[in-house]
Amino acid sequence: MSPRSAAEIAFGVAGAYLVAVSVPQALASVAVGLLGRDHDPVIRWIAIIAPVVTAVTGSGMIALRKAMSARLVPETQEQVSDSGVTGAQGAAISVVGVYFLATGTAGLARELLRSLVPQSRFGAALSIDACAGPLAEFAVGLSLFLGARGIVSVWGEARTAGRNNPS
Repeated sequence: MSPRSAAEIAFGVAGAYLVAVSVPQALASVAVGLLGRDHDPVIRWIAIIAPVVTAVTGSGMIALRKAMSARLVPETQEQVSDSGVTGAQGAAISVVGVYFLATGTAGLARELLRSLVPQSRFGAALSIDACAGPLAEFAVGLSLFLGARGIVSVWGEARTAGRNNPS
């Protein structure tokens, strides 16, 4: 199996996982929102925004898995090992990055939507304390996704550092 096909499979599986996890959450949020007695429509959307953003991200991962794997593992990349481990490692790191990116985006969207509700309901409108966690997840996810190849290169160099390689 080539590193690119391993990356395609990893992105497809991660996308399917994100969709599968978010669909029950979204359905439960819609049911609670319809049965709830609160008449403020913004409050109903706060609970549903995170699963919807996660499902959209998962669907995007499934739809764009070939393009993302092509970006991660170019055709001209030389394999470091015969087993294509570097491509699989890059795919795994990138998928973890997309997961953090999805959860961070969902959390930021939830906090932005929450800031639209009058302050008497949830306290402060939009604070750095509320956005720090989702913003950190977003930043870590983006850096893992964009830097997966570099991380794999550094990891490979770190594993071989100090080995006696006779010339």
